[in-house]
Amino acid sequence: ERRIDLVDEDLDAVGCFLEFLYTGDYFPRKVTGTRDLERDPATPAVDETGDQLLKHARVYTLAETLNLPGLKRLASSKIHCVNSTAKGEIAYARYVYAHTHKDDTTIRAPVANFWATRSHTLRAEAEDEFRSMCLEFPQFGYDVLSEFPFLWFWVWIGANGGYSSCLGREA
Repeated sequence: ERRIDLVDEDLDAVGCFLEFLYTGDYFPRKVTGTRDLERDPATPAVDETGDQLLKHARVYTLAETLNLPGLKRLASSKIHCVNSTAKGEIAYARYVYAHTHKDDTTIRAPVANFWATRSHTLRAEAEDEFRSMCLEFPQFGYDVLSEFPFLWFWVWIGANGGYSSCLGREA
């Protein structure tokens, strides 16, 4: 029998996959010439929970499973169009690190870069969630620090008692 079992896949992601097969796109579509997606009246303008990001991430991982590079590219491009909060971004990052291969830089590198460049401002909104994410997925913490190698120096300093102790002076 020629059959694909998608029992463990998200129903919305499967629907997006089927829509893509018929039309070459899925809702919400990108607005031509912008970084915006069509407005869906059923979703808020700002993704507080990460649900909009997760929709595209689930489509991305389904496309990976089904070996559909065009759908992967499309889902990835739509992820970058979603306006989200720190907590939404953490939910998205948690999904990405739980469901993608560690070598998948297409989706993981932008997540790490996002948190590396904005963590100082976003952690105030999601400090506990960020810490939990780093503990749950050590690769996430490593990837964030790898975006800015000089951060390793500051991590080392903090772990070794402060700046003056690393120079051989007492703090």
